[in-house]
Amino acid sequence: MVLFENQLYIEFPSKKDFIDFVSNKVISSINTIAQEVHSQNINDETSMPQDLNIFGFGMNLSIDEALKNAIVHGNRVDPLKKVALSYYINSEKLEIIVRDEGIGFDHKNYKANQEIDAEAGRGLLLINNFMDEIKFNESGNEITMIKYLGKSKTAREDF
Repeated sequence: MVLFENQLYIEFPSKKDFIDFVSNKVISSINTIAQEVHSQNINDETSMPQDLNIFGFGMNLSIDEALKNAIVHGNRVDPLKKVALSYYINSEKLEIIVRDEGIGFDHKNYKANQEIDAEAGRGLLLINNFMDEIKFNESGNEITMIKYLGKSKTAREDF
């Protein structure tokens, strides 16, 4: 069995033009390491989940939404302010952290907008539905999105 962990840190100006580029690079990097480890552990049934689809649409959308929130709501599209994205992956979980230089928001009292036609407010709802766990730092300018490998949400109240 191959034990692994990998991490990445990216920092960039608050410009919407960077969202797709950063998101695609992060997904590609995560998928590459997961596929390499999976292929090395293919004979070890308990080492890695057989289904690596967690790194598809839902993961990409979650990263996109977190980056958009950081750029638009956190940094107010100020190109002098930075957005930082880091991830850490090991055999148990993937953690993605997105931080902006804004003042943050009141995440403790935030109620996600569940209106389909709403202009904004669905990003956190989508992230919450695709990720296994989300956390915020105290000021609300950093989100940690966690996906446990080989597990998925089963009993959900919000579906």
